[in-house]
Amino acid sequence: ALANGGILELPWMLVDPRRPTNPDLREEGVIPYLPEIPIHMDAIVNYNQSVFRVSGIHTSPSGLESTCLVFSYGL
Repeated sequence: ALANGGILELPWMLVDPRRPTNPDLREEGVIPYLPEIPIHMDAIVNYNQSVFRVSGIHTSPSGLESTCLVFSYGL
């Protein structure tokens, strides 16, 4: 959850521990290491509905390919 009330979808590739710091050691399909995680507005999953002071987030597979359910609660 972000301070502006958004819920961010974080791609697993950004937290892959195999990400090299040296671009010469890059493996196929592994993005290079960046000291900061970029936040793209396309990755905000709650669109124009803000959720402030998020108390918890629960996820579950939906049974559909590349889709999951996200339940977030707060104020």
